[in-house]
Amino acid sequence: MRQKKVESDADVKLATQLAQKEIPGAKVAGVYHGGGEAEAFWNVQLDGGGELFIDRTGRVLSSRVPITKDDFPEPVAKTVQSMFNAPIEKLWRAEEVYYQFDEQSQTGQPVVVKMRPNGDILSIRNETAAQEERATAAQAKSKQGPNANGKSGGSSSSSKKKG
Repeated sequence: MRQKKVESDADVKLATQLAQKEIPGAKVAGVYHGGGEAEAFWNVQLDGGGELFIDRTGRVLSSRVPITKDDFPEPVAKTVQSMFNAPIEKLWRAEEVYYQFDEQSQTGQPVVVKMRPNGDILSIRNETAAQEERATAAQAKSKQGPNANGKSGGSSSSSKKKG
């Protein structure tokens, strides 16, 4: 789905000013309506591939900006290198704003809800349901029995690239 470009020069100017306040020196490539439930937000596309979802007051819903290897935290780099054998070619730092609150479901179960400032729901977590799901998955895995290498559960394979 293609986003609708913001036509108002005043809105583009305001979005540009707000983006540059958030990311000093940012060059704006385009300003688009957030779309759907996010009509109150603009998607500000930045030169170099970054973007901000921002409202008229400067409140940032989310941001994604390219970073250099110098800005990449060493613990994150080590974890990525231990998990993957490919070199890291592009780096991005992303931030999202959301609100989290604990409630009770209609059946009285505790529920954790995460919601964006525009009202979009990111997740609803019910620990009882999550435990039941894990138990069902474990039961299904145990029914598969041992595989060719003597381990129980499903089959898996891995390969390591030498270099």
